[in-house]
Amino acid sequence: MSKPNLIVLAHSKPWCTAISRNFSDLNLSWVLNVPALIDESFKSPASAAIVEIPGNAADEFCVDLYELANNSVQLRLFAVGDVSLLRWQPLLRASGIAMWHWSLLQIPSLVQAIARHHGTVRHGRQSAESSIWSELPWPTAASN
Repeated sequence: MSKPNLIVLAHSKPWCTAISRNFSDLNLSWVLNVPALIDESFKSPASAAIVEIPGNAADEFCVDLYELANNSVQLRLFAVGDVSLLRWQPLLRASGIAMWHWSLLQIPSLVQAIARHHGTVRHGRQSAESSIWSELPWPTAASN
């Protein structure tokens, strides 16, 4: 079984180091900007993404992230940054961010949330038709 995917958009040394150290058991994909994050999310279905949001431009950053708010690839967004994230909570929620962390002391909570996400999503691409066929309560001709 392959390792779960984690897409990372972070730039500060403390957050990059903490993410590398605490998520070494996952398949990390580092991206440089939001368009690259969006592209990577389609390559890695059922993954999670950690996004470092700059406190001085959180509003502009969240507008870009809004494209991922209702995605079909089961991507879950987690935000990290500094204490200024607290004043942007309504905007973070509207942008589809599941959880935000403003201190490195919250890393255990972030690790647990991402592990919970990876434990609950369905991995692998499956069409609607094949999903229905595989969940029928009786054997089908296709399964024989």
